[in-house]
Amino acid sequence: FSKLFFIPDCPPVGIDPSTGEYRTVSQVEIDGSIIDCYAVAAFLEPGLVRSHLPAVDGAHVMPLRMFAQDYKPAFDPDDAKSIEQFGGNLNTGGTGCYCPHKEVSPWLVNRIIKEIVNPTVNAIYNDLGWAYKGIIYFGLNLDPYDQLDVFEINVRHGDPEWPVIARKLSTDLFEIGMAVWDSTLDRIKQVWNKQHYVDVIAMI
Repeated sequence: FSKLFFIPDCPPVGIDPSTGEYRTVSQVEIDGSIIDCYAVAAFLEPGLVRSHLPAVDGAHVMPLRMFAQDYKPAFDPDDAKSIEQFGGNLNTGGTGCYCPHKEVSPWLVNRIIKEIVNPTVNAIYNDLGWAYKGIIYFGLNLDPYDQLDVFEINVRHGDPEWPVIARKLSTDLFEIGMAVWDSTLDRIKQVWNKQHYVDVIAMI
């Protein structure tokens, strides 16, 4: 596979000298106005995938102090016989998950909040002017060189990440939902239990 890809009808228009990333441009119509739409494509070094799911209420953000890993490989790295039989370690598409993540730490959580969550929420509220209320899904990749990248942003809970995170969270989910509705997330205290949870999806 190519390390770079381009959105159809968005030919590359140059390389960003600061990052070396290819940039593409297209025109789209939003609210009756024609604007230029840029797409940036870059290759991410394979690393550990993490999912982070902060809640926002239009005025505040509540970054969860916990995250989960969407486990995609079908076999363990040392399961050489199965890997050889199937011609590689099959990608299951994320049909398994566990929480807490084996590398969860206050330092890493704080880094995610500082580098990813807060700038994104600040842009949503202040730059775009959207009073969005709900969940923001961040799909994160931490590569072997300690580079933290976002490969997906969505407005939903992750599946299968959320079931294990929700079980780990002892704070009442209804209380969190009402705080999102009332814009009072700053009053919510996160309480996490000491259990470990695994989610396995069986597809037939």
